[in-house]
Amino acid sequence: METFCKIHRHFIKYRQFRFRQYNYVGQFDKIGFYIVEGGFWEHSEYYLIEKRTGSQTITWSSPIISPAEKFIANLSMTYGLEGVPNGIQVWRIDRNQENEVEAMYHFLNH
Repeated sequence: METFCKIHRHFIKYRQFRFRQYNYVGQFDKIGFYIVEGGFWEHSEYYLIEKRTGSQTITWSSPIISPAEKFIANLSMTYGLEGVPNGIQVWRIDRNQENEVEAMYHFLNH
């Protein structure tokens, strides 16, 4: 914890806009996606990374898969800073050759 605080102060003073941290969260094994969290200076986002092609889909928050594994959804609640979405995203999984994730619904509350 002490080391993190020193690094954090360093970024605040000198490199606040260059802070990046990526964490492996897990995977949706049956549909072939890794889940990675990206942490940045004042926000975070999640990446669905297709295992075969490496294509990426960015979600606002941690994604949840439907029981039938045909949809992915996530909810993002704002916490007061600008730029953080407040809404819901729903993605349809198209199990074609490329195993694409297609945005079906984005509700953004301003």
